[in-house]
Amino acid sequence: YNRINRIGVPLTSHHILCTLLRLGAGTYSLTARDECTNCSQGEFSEASGSASCTTCASGYYQVKEGSTSCDACEPGKYSDDTGAKSCSFCPVATFASRNGSRACASCRATFENDHLTAEVGSSTCDICIDGFYMNEHGSCKEIPTGAYQDWHATTETLRISPGYYRFSMMSEIIYACGTTQGNCRGSGDGNISSEGDYLCARGSFGPLCSQCDSGYFLSEHSQGCALCELGNAWLGPLIAFIFLTTAAVVFVKFQHQLTDWYSRHQDKLEMYGQRGTVMFVTMQIMLILDGTHESVGGSKVPSPFGSFLDIMGFMAFDVVKFVPFECMVSEGQQFDHLDALLVQTLAPLMLLAGGQVFAWVQRRRKIGGKKHYVLSSWLTLMFLVLPVISRSVFESFRCLEFDGRLGSRTHDVALLASDISIDCTTPKYWSMRVYAAVMILVYPLGCPLLLFIVLFRHRGRLNPQGGDWTEAEIMQERLEDPVLAEEPANGFAYIYRPRFWWFEIYNMSRRLILTSVVLAFRDLNQTVVFVLFVGIITLVIEQECKAYADAFLSAFTAVCCWQVLLFILFLLLLDGGFSSGKQAIAMSSALLLANLGIMATIFAETKVTEKLRKVSSATRFSRFSRATTTSSG
Repeated sequence: YNRINRIGVPLTSHHILCTLLRLGAGTYSLTARDECTNCSQGEFSEASGSASCTTCASGYYQVKEGSTSCDACEPGKYSDDTGAKSCSFCPVATFASRNGSRACASCRATFENDHLTAEVGSSTCDICIDGFYMNEHGSCKEIPTGAYQDWHATTETLRISPGYYRFSMMSEIIYACGTTQGNCRGSGDGNISSEGDYLCARGSFGPLCSQCDSGYFLSEHSQGCALCELGNAWLGPLIAFIFLTTAAVVFVKFQHQLTDWYSRHQDKLEMYGQRGTVMFVTMQIMLILDGTHESVGGSKVPSPFGSFLDIMGFMAFDVVKFVPFECMVSEGQQFDHLDALLVQTLAPLMLLAGGQVFAWVQRRRKIGGKKHYVLSSWLTLMFLVLPVISRSVFESFRCLEFDGRLGSRTHDVALLASDISIDCTTPKYWSMRVYAAVMILVYPLGCPLLLFIVLFRHRGRLNPQGGDWTEAEIMQERLEDPVLAEEPANGFAYIYRPRFWWFEIYNMSRRLILTSVVLAFRDLNQTVVFVLFVGIITLVIEQECKAYADAFLSAFTAVCCWQVLLFILFLLLLDGGFSSGKQAIAMSSALLLANLGIMATIFAETKVTEKLRKVSSATRFSRFSRATTTSSG
């Protein structure tokens, strides 16, 4: 019995017994009379004939009895005590990268990226914490506005919220759909993919879901594509047509009564018209500024003033938005910005050409008849629509770059900001750009220049030099000048004091700068600073010049300039986050009340204005009586 086992331990009789019974490794026996016993869980016996079992070290475990060794804990698991029967999973935000780990390491303490974390039982920190996603480079980035994902967020698994869009699954930039947010339904529960047209609602497609299928039109009310049905597409134009037709019929039937009524109230109606014109210009500026502000990423104006602007949107005189031209095109075709540009720029020119032909025919038929001042009348009409046309022209130059990632490569897309269905790298765009450059000469530059030329020809009558006439007498005299009365455009100078006969060109330029030239700035901050600067400068000019013949009208115009400036400041506060929630609603309500108050002032008549109106009426009646007596004699 003097044998020795292979690890140098003398073999006793019970060791030899265990060996003979072939119950060697993995068992033990305390005495020769005992039977060989299997090692318990968490223990092992490597050699045959062991008197005891060895406990598994930390980092190891053994779940079976009678084992000859312990197993190392797998990556993602650990054992911090000896004699372990099993390994524990690493908790959340910890990991174990090696076999036989005694403890799990903290993700935050190990990696430089504080936003990395791990699931239970992880061998590495390979996911991002809540609110972050992992991009293709393995970095955790904050989930952008317009996207969401609860856990395990990666670039590909990001879900898109309603009102937002991204070009592909590899795109990390999420875009707000803006004026087409009704088309952007988001990922939802049933979407197969969170990219491109999968994010678009029924009837829409294309970048930012901005295009409508055949049989649909883009509705401003729903900010999405709606069916071309009478109740959706044609209700507004139909109401406008009925109103205009009814007004025309009433005017023809009661022409003499209406003419007589106008003659009796001419001065008051002209006063209302002048104030209404100033209010119209103010509203048009704010409406177009609001659209420009949103197009560069500015905050939406909250209700109630935001809703008020929506209601007054017709004052922008944007025919392309009012009439659903998309419902008129053939199936498979799209009515895009180029089509809108052609409609808005060619229609007035065709009207001018038609008027010139009509005047020429009239002159041929009636030799020596009344001369038709077609160009002058056309300029008067352009007063209403020039800002909208000029804005459309300037929008043709403004392209934005979008992140349209395709596969593993980056493919940046340059699209027209006002109509992102148009690619700014195509021949179609460059042709439109050349055409728009020509239209700048015709409208934003040409119309003010033509008006200046028309008024400049009559400057001697509009502001006669020499003599002992007072300013009031000159203003009254030019109203009765038959030469000035023949040319409609001279009416632009009548509301100004004689030496400011050119002031309408300044006002026209102010409108164009705030509604069209501002589009040259693509950044929100630059846009707001520019319009704020222009608003302050023009307010100072209005207050210092006092160009209007009616002192009350000068004060009224200054108040309207203040309204525009306050609106710009309100936009600035919204963008800076200084006004939100109830505070923003309160400021919006104050703006609405101020605007309604200004509108009510149109029909207010002070004692001074009433006295001036009566004097004007008496003077006009006296001169008319003298003229009648002279002709009778």
